Amino acid sequence: MFVSIVLFDGKDFKSKRKPSKKEAEQNAAEEALKFLGNEEVEVSSETNESQLAEHQVMDNTWTQQRDKNYKNMLQEKAQKQKIPYPIYFYKQTDTGFLSEVMYDGRTYSPDMSPQNKKIDAEQKAAQFVLAYLDSEERSVLTSGNACPPQPDNASDEEGRKVSPTKNASKQFRVILNEHVQKITKGQLPDLYKTEKNSDGKFVCTATVFGEVYKSPSGMNSISDAKESAASEACKVLQLAETVSGNSPREEERYELISGNASPPQPDNASDEEGRKVSPTKNASQQFRVILNEHVQKITKGQLPDLYKTEKNSDGKFVCTATVFGEVYKSPSGMNSISDAKESAASEACKVLQLADAVSGNSPR
Repeated sequence: MFVSIVLFDGKDFKSKRKPSKKEAEQNAAEEALKFLGNEEVEVSSETNESQLAEHQVMDNTWTQQRDKNYKNMLQEKAQKQKIPYPIYFYKQTDTGFLSEVMYDGRTYSPDMSPQNKKIDAEQKAAQFVLAYLDSEERSVLTSGNACPPQPDNASDEEGRKVSPTKNASKQFRVILNEHVQKITKGQLPDLYKTEKNSDGKFVCTATVFGEVYKSPSGMNSISDAKESAASEACKVLQLAETVSGNSPREEERYELISGNASPPQPDNASDEEGRKVSPTKNASQQFRVILNEHVQKITKGQLPDLYKTEKNSDGKFVCTATVFGEVYKSPSGMNSISDAKESAASEACKVLQLADAVSGNSPR
């Protein structure tokens, strides 16, 4: 026998026990329609007690079905508003699963206890967002204020109360988390390591598949330090075109020619035919991304340490990239370790035909 629940306006409408799932869902919908049509349905106290008992003995399958309504409701809300569907991010701890939700450009981090199942954590997060949106809508209706206070149980990672504006500032961490989860099939490893400086400021490093990205300066909170490190990673990995306000440093970018990115070049760089090539501002570090993804496809997500960098006597950096036993070397010294790695990755990509490195003077 099947029992179905329709959750509407904070009320549960339960079907009678039916021989099929479809009939149970239809019966629950009819109960909800009765409520919407203001039909009088007398429910005795004895019936209420009976329904309460049924709630207590309902099996786990029914509980999961009911919980899934929160995610469905949030998705339906997004569909009605014609905005992207919610994106869920989860983290597994020693005691269970935690979840965050990105909805309409905001990231919601509910203060929840770890759940035994990932789906339960996601339902809790969806329920939190629905509660917040409901309070926001009611506040607009009663006072015209479009930015009501955050629900009481909203907090950041340090346990401080957060407002929607502050919560939405986690943009780069959300983008980076989503990028990692796409590659790892939903798993999200611990990317961030944060330390406190002697001046009381926080600095953070984000390690993404063996590559380390550091926040350029000390921040006032752990959360801001993580966001700054994520911003650095997003810029290098070209996951976001905008630059975080926490990271004023400007990255050199290079011109895309025929849809392909030229690698970073030293001042006296030349192509294979001896022609001069000059960098222009556009997408940087493209070849390391391409090479890393190529390796991870073959290794099923694993990324070994590909690069070995040394400093020349003239203070320039040279790098070798070892890909499945084959060694590819940057043709000349570079001003930074990052550029040296990118140059070696460019050589590997050309040989492996992963990307056509075309110089700025090439007529092709």
